[in-house]
Amino acid sequence: MLNENVPLLKKPKKSAPVTQTILTMWTFSSEEEPDGSKTPGFVGKVLFFAAGSDKPISASGQIEIQVYEQQGEQWQLRRKFLSEPDVWKRNERQTALGTVYDVFVPHDTTLNKRYSLVLKYRSLAGQLVSSPHAQLP
Repeated sequence: MLNENVPLLKKPKKSAPVTQTILTMWTFSSEEEPDGSKTPGFVGKVLFFAAGSDKPISASGQIEIQVYEQQGEQWQLRRKFLSEPDVWKRNERQTALGTVYDVFVPHDTTLNKRYSLVLKYRSLAGQLVSSPHAQLP
């Protein structure tokens, strides 16, 4: 005799949405240190989107931010910043739009130079997604 209270099929497990697109917005800024001095660099907002979604989602994985400077006609990689998943989560906040990450990247900047920043994300499952290059100014 079959027990009607026991489902015959298990419900599918809900998986985390897969990041397909990364949107970054950067500007020149500085961050105040505990001693009152200022560190120049870039402040940014980062949003991750799943396929077919217009609401930013939370992302767990390794983040790499690359800073390029234009030297004549060439772009030279100047710095790489790596962040592990647990550290990256500290930058996360919930907004009316969805999940947004606030980021500060220290870098000696001058207003007469051109810069390009790109963010690379590797999910815990190994998926790699990159943002488009954002150029300043």
